[in-house]
Amino acid sequence: QGLDTPLRSLSGKVTLRQMMGNCLLSGITGGGKTTAAEPILLELAQIGGMVCFCGKPGDAARYARLFARAGRAVRVVGADARE
Repeated sequence: QGLDTPLRSLSGKVTLRQMMGNCLLSGITGGGKTTAAEPILLELAQIGGMVCFCGKPGDAARYARLFARAGRAVRVVGADARE
């Protein structure tokens, strides 16, 4: 798989190379941004390693489970003290 391989989770319209350049998900509170990102993150985790910055409580644990599903080792740094 090269950098120009289309991502299945984005209907083949975006490549890994494009995702490495920039990626922004925006929307209203409760609009489904986190849920919409999961299949994309799962596919990216299956392709290779990544760094994921979590902005809200519970996200670090959620993404750790997602990356474990992809068969990737997980290292959490600076997790929210409430987790």
